[in-house]
Amino acid sequence: MEKAGDALREIVVDNKRAVLKIGLVGEIYTLLEPFSNQNLERSLGTLGVETDRSVYLSEWVNNHLFGGLLKGERRKNEVCAAAHPYLRHFVGGHGQETIGSAVLYAKAGYNGLIQLFPFTCMPEIVAESVLPDVSCDLNIPSLTLIMDEHSGEAGIQTRLEAFVDLLEQKRETALREQSAG
Repeated sequence: MEKAGDALREIVVDNKRAVLKIGLVGEIYTLLEPFSNQNLERSLGTLGVETDRSVYLSEWVNNHLFGGLLKGERRKNEVCAAAHPYLRHFVGGHGQETIGSAVLYAKAGYNGLIQLFPFTCMPEIVAESVLPDVSCDLNIPSLTLIMDEHSGEAGIQTRLEAFVDLLEQKRETALREQSAG
């Protein structure tokens, strides 16, 4: 414990650095399992991006097995209510939660969204068709990654780098407009 604490204290932290924040939404297994999403969070971290998943196993257990008994966890009801202007009913899987989480990330000031799901996941395909409206209305760029056995590491990395570049340019443009206006 002492060695770990010493190692953590030696890490240089730049608290003034503006870090891009991306919300990760989509199908639960693809979000939670690093092998199935090709270590997406790690890849984004190496690009200097902070991420937050819309689904954590502890929250899923709390919502589905304990009926939201534990306080302090995100609640499914809140997420579904946020989805209501775009997707008013349950479409199976996590489709409605994907849209609600996208809305909440946009309102929380996140810079972008990445939707992840396995090939042929019908609820996420429905969410994918609604996500452009959320992106447009709430001014938050989104990227959809459909994972299957043909998803190559180089292709995913290239798309992530391009998306992060787009988000950085959008942020820089907004800052220039603020300082000029």
